[in-house]
Amino acid sequence: MGITDIQSSLRQLINAINDLTKTVQRLAEGQDKLWQEVRALREDQNKLWQENNKIWQEIKALREGQEA
Repeated sequence: MGITDIQSSLRQLINAINDLTKTVQRLAEGQDKLWQEVRALREDQNKLWQENNKIWQEIKALREGQEA
């Protein structure tokens, strides 16, 4: 194998590593976005649970008012 072949193989290897690095960076960015979405969904879920609890408290108060 000559020096030219080795240099060509090294260039290909470097290009492949660069492509992999870019792909990993994109995946990491995508993962960050997904976690942001998960956090937002959890916040929305918490708000819904709070609203649900308020409704049940109001229903309970109405039932107690009817019974009294």
